[in-house]
Parts: sequence; structure tokens; C-alpha cells
Amino acid sequence: MILLSLLLVVCLLGLPAPSEQKIKSAAFNVQVFGKSKSTKADVMKLLVDIFLRYHGAVIEEIRDNTDEAIQRLLTAINAASPPDNITVVGLASMRTRMAEFERPPDCFSLIIKESGLRVALLAIHVSPKYVVKELDALYDVTNECERFAGTTNLVLLGDMNADCTYLSKQARDKLRLRTDRQYAWRITDDMDTTVSDTKCAYDRVITKGPQMARRIPAANPFNFRMAYRLDLQKVGCQVVLWLNA
Repeated sequence: MILLSLLLVVCLLGLPAPSEQKIKSAAFNVQVFGKSKSTKADVMKLLVDIFLRYHGAVIEEIRDNTDEAIQRLLTAINAASPPDNITVVGLASMRTRMAEFERPPDCFSLIIKESGLRVALLAIHVSPKYVVKELDALYDVTNECERFAGTTNLVLLGDMNADCTYLSKQARDKLRLRTDRQYAWRITDDMDTTVSDTKCAYDRVITKGPQMARRIPAANPFNFRMAYRLDLQKVGCQVVLWLNA
């Protein structure tokens, strides 16, 4: 597992490849993960248990400019996991897009070791104040990410705030990411990616490319509040996708 940035981290969890070479990945808004949360043993154990379910994960809302919190989490996960079977071969931070994004997206070039499949992964945490603006700009960034990664196998994922009070159905249906049929919204509008009493599809997985429909047979929310019977104050939300490598 390697640290790639302060705000977004791709955690390469070294699980053995599941049956039929399916790679299981997730995007997870940890909700302000910093030094305080990283010193709580019960919280850290829960996070390690959750992340060990996956081969890779995008972590959002890391709030620690010293890296201590995320390094503590990475060390704990590495201690409990075997060698990686996903390789990060490149990272491009879209810092030239600062005017368009409050938190510019990061583009990762990944290779699945078992199959040699190359995937461009574009991770973002969209500002709730500028959802339409940032999602529209994200459409233009996808081409940059594909060129950087050298593949048209593209996965966009993260907390996009793409529902309910942040994004109306009318505005969503006008997005280029929606009207361009090359893009498939794998987390659909009727799904619930929250763990509260609301029902909103804030977090999304969007794919593009000739192989992605076959390679990603499913994308679904995983409500770990219910799975682990947790108090609402201790949890955030999480989106899961399965990559059939």
C-alpha cells in the first residue's frame, strides 16, 4: 500500500485475487480523518477491518498536513495484509485545474498484475457548493486522465454530492457526463450511499471504455453501519465496485 496524496489516497490492499480474478475496490469518505481519529483504537480497528475487504480503495477527507494519521493507518493495514496485486504506475494531480475545482481530482494509472489490465482511475471529492460546475469540468478532465494513463478503460469515483439538495434531477440530466452515452453511471440514482436516515446517491462510480461494462459487473453501496451494527456518530459512507480483472 502506498500514500499518494493528503486528500485522496489509493490504498493497494494485498489480498489474494478472489475467484475469477475479480478485484474488489471502494471509495470511502472517512469524514475528517486526522490525528485525533487515528489515535482511537476502536476506530482504527474498524477502518482496518473495512479496508481489508478490498484490493484497492480511494480515501477521502484526510485532514492532516503532517501525514501522521494516514501513515498510522497504512502501517496498520500493511501489517495485516500480504503483498499487493495492483500496481500504481503513475499519478497525475490536476493542479492546473485549481480554478475549476475546490479539490482538484487525481488521476491514477493502475495495472492489475494478474491480467495486465491497465485502468485510468479518476478520483474526486466534489465541493457541495459547486456541484454542477465541478462535474461539468470533470468531463473535460477525463480525456487528460486517459491520455496520461495510456488507456480508455476509465473509472471515475468518489463523493460527487450528485443527488438530493446538492444536485437536482434536472441539472443532473443536463451534465455532459450524463448526456454522453459513453459514460455509464454504475451507482444509479435510486441507490442510497448514505448511512443516515436520508436516501441520496451522493457517491458515484462512473465508467467509460469498451472493456468496462464487462470488467465491472457490479457497483453497489456497502452500508457498513448496518453490517457492523455501529452507532451513527462513528460512521461515514462508502461505495464499492467490483472489477473483473
